Amino acid sequence: MKLHSVALLSALGMLVSGSSVYLLAPASSGESRPGAGQEARPGDEAPQTTTPDVAATFSAGATLRLEGRIGHARLEKGGTRTTYVMVEVHADADAGERRVAENHLAIVIDRSGSMKGERLPRALAAANAAVDHLEDGDRVSVVSFDTRPTTDVSMTTVNTSTRGAIKSAIENISLGGDTCISCGIQAGVEELRKSTSAADRMVVLSDGDATAGVRDVPGFEAIARSARDAGIGVSTIGVGISYNQKILGAIALHAGGRHHFIEDAASLERVFLDEAERLRKTVALSASVTVDLAEGVTLTRVFDRTFRRSGQRLTVPLGNFSAGDTKTLLLELRVPAEAEGIRPVADVGLRFEDRKAGGEGSCSGKLDVRIGADGEAGSELDPILATRIARTRTADTLDAVNELLEQGRTEEAEAKLAAQEQALREVAARAREAAPAGRAEAIVQDLEGQTRTIAGAKKAAAAKPTGVDKARAQKRNVEAANPYRD
Repeated sequence: MKLHSVALLSALGMLVSGSSVYLLAPASSGESRPGAGQEARPGDEAPQTTTPDVAATFSAGATLRLEGRIGHARLEKGGTRTTYVMVEVHADADAGERRVAENHLAIVIDRSGSMKGERLPRALAAANAAVDHLEDGDRVSVVSFDTRPTTDVSMTTVNTSTRGAIKSAIENISLGGDTCISCGIQAGVEELRKSTSAADRMVVLSDGDATAGVRDVPGFEAIARSARDAGIGVSTIGVGISYNQKILGAIALHAGGRHHFIEDAASLERVFLDEAERLRKTVALSASVTVDLAEGVTLTRVFDRTFRRSGQRLTVPLGNFSAGDTKTLLLELRVPAEAEGIRPVADVGLRFEDRKAGGEGSCSGKLDVRIGADGEAGSELDPILATRIARTRTADTLDAVNELLEQGRTEEAEAKLAAQEQALREVAARAREAAPAGRAEAIVQDLEGQTRTIAGAKKAAAAKPTGVDKARAQKRNVEAANPYRD
């Protein structure tokens, strides 16, 4: 199977998960904004292109590095041709020492009746460990919920005189009734909005399904996007095997956080500490990418991201970044190819609040494509883009397998996983030959990691799981799928 076939399979498979791809209606009739990218700040690296005349790739920025690349450096002449634009935003791995703004952590804990036994005490102990990990000057809020939310700790600045009282309030949380997850999140958002100029992060823990308040996945997706647009990252922790992985997975995916599946409550402290550390290492807030498509270029699909559109301009929120984070944006486009020569495709800009240097950060770049001469074939799909497409296909496969497991169609689940496993091997073989020297090892490792994930899911499906084993397999699949969409 050629890489073009892998890309086609990926495109055909995107509707497996409603959050994976957005098929676009025609552009709105609103006025289109200019196509120029944003100017870089003094000290940012100048954009670098692969050749003096064709901007098939670029790289710019410091605290956040913006990289762009076109799917095919050369397109075959004639009609309109399909290609892709990929944008990668990399956060500097060094969080730095300078403290530009404070951190605010909201801990939202399920205290419904299902949290009996060791679960609630373990959760409270883990929350207290996270409080211990916060630095003096950070802020913390604690909300517990059953059918209603209770603000156990209103926004409090952590220091030597308040830390003990915060921990005592957490220890006093007791079991209640049913489960209103949306109530807890909304109360957490209200707490986080009390702080200004702070990096906001929420950690939501639950072991059950939503039995009150918002109960449907689209409703939780909307809540999560609203939090993300307010500069709040939300991570979720599902404890045990009875929680709703669709809901908690969707919240984390759409709010720019992580989803954790914890079967053993004894492992909770590790997850809480990890989330507190990611908050401490926040380097950028409210990052947003704009893509101005050149005249005549048509947008077909946006992979795995929500966006706003005005004419030829797309605005894609990426949320907050911790040191070392990478987030991507992938677009499928149709490009006019009637005339030989260089064809502008897109201007890309990035804006964010820079916690390392202070103030607003920005950088930009442009992407072109070469239209070949008569009879000249188009170039192969860039292996970096092929790998990113494969990541979405892997996530879609895991989501589809969960639905098949729910219906007891385990043989179909195995077949779907086997097909994706083979596709990943073929993409990896091509990447070993064609990937840029500086990226080849990382690309192959990424593809090998995806292959291991798919192989593990295939092994679980082959056991024809039911009951507890099926629930466990589905939760592992959701936890594995979410990062592949970032």
